[in-house]
Amino acid sequence: MMKKLQKLGSALMLPVAVLPICGILMGLGYLLCPAYMMGGDWAASLGHATSGLAHSIGYVMIKAGGALIDNMDTFSREQELKMLNGIKERLLCVRGNCDTEVDQMVLDFPVLADYAILAVGERMIYATHGHKHGKDNPPPLMEGDYLFCGHTHIPTVEDCGRYTYVNCGSVSIPKSGSANSYMLLEGNVCQWQSLDGEIYHTETL
Repeated sequence: MMKKLQKLGSALMLPVAVLPICGILMGLGYLLCPAYMMGGDWAASLGHATSGLAHSIGYVMIKAGGALIDNMDTFSREQELKMLNGIKERLLCVRGNCDTEVDQMVLDFPVLADYAILAVGERMIYATHGHKHGKDNPPPLMEGDYLFCGHTHIPTVEDCGRYTYVNCGSVSIPKSGSANSYMLLEGNVCQWQSLDGEIYHTETL
């Protein structure tokens, strides 16, 4: 299973990294070349330039952004769904700040819960994305509990007094110079691993 998840994480890195670039290119392109979006004759009648240097640059930027999106076929959405639905009995998911009902429609397991509760011995783990409840705005927790989040994309273990804050990092958009990585919890041991399987930090709960 871990090999499959590593492959999934590696495949996600390129699309997630490239999409903002595509958006910037196309956004600036439409700003410079609104005629392309509105139609040549109609745009000209409204006073928009349909030729010239700015128009040409905008047109190239739009085409470049569109070409990048059209050719991001290194990752198949259908393959992703087939793999995840194939292991649905083994998945316990919490909703991220970009997950929607549209995602749920194509998945055979729940992904829209705001949090999940896990028991590890006598400790309780409150797992949530972190954009609503995080280190600076924790949910109600008992002494010794753990708060697992991912929102900041920064691998972290921090003693916050009554509870311990843990962040798993990110496979696709790591922050603060951290590696593209994920966290494994086996028994009461957390391990942070890079996508090539290298363990770079271990923490015992």
